[in-house]
Amino acid sequence: MTETQVVKARDAAEWDLRCEMAATFRLGARWQWNEGIGNHNSAMIPGTEYYLINPRGLIFDEIRASDLLVCDLKAM
Repeated sequence: MTETQVVKARDAAEWDLRCEMAATFRLGARWQWNEGIGNHNSAMIPGTEYYLINPRGLIFDEIRASDLLVCDLKAM
């Protein structure tokens, strides 16, 4: 198992995507799409091989832009 690292947004485009993703989770909570197990949203960071995904343990209305995890497709 690897360690969790806090990663700052690399640029304004990534931060904007993080904010849009956080808003998506809030809307999902409002419409009750967060019920059940295994729910997630993810999005590719433009121009990279990284994507953002929600962390385990937070419900949709708790997720902030800074909470999103960065995953590397090459490491899979």
